[in-house]
Amino acid sequence: MSVVHVCGFTVGTEELRGRKLTYEAVKKIVLKAGRFSVFEATADQRRARLFTALCADPDLVVTGGDYPWTEIRRRTL
Repeated sequence: MSVVHVCGFTVGTEELRGRKLTYEAVKKIVLKAGRFSVFEATADQRRARLFTALCADPDLVVTGGDYPWTEIRRRTL
């Protein structure tokens, strides 16, 4: 018996695709998912800049996950 496993490396691509992205839109989508992939973050130069800013946001905690994932959550006080 054969089993096909389809794996995707995106969590918000549908919401991010075809839109003029703002930092706040990316932040909202990624926080809802709790993670993002390197493939989403490097899809193009503009998106790479947005995700770089996201990783530097002092209100967020960004930790490495299993490749290609990066975990993200709001910092709690």
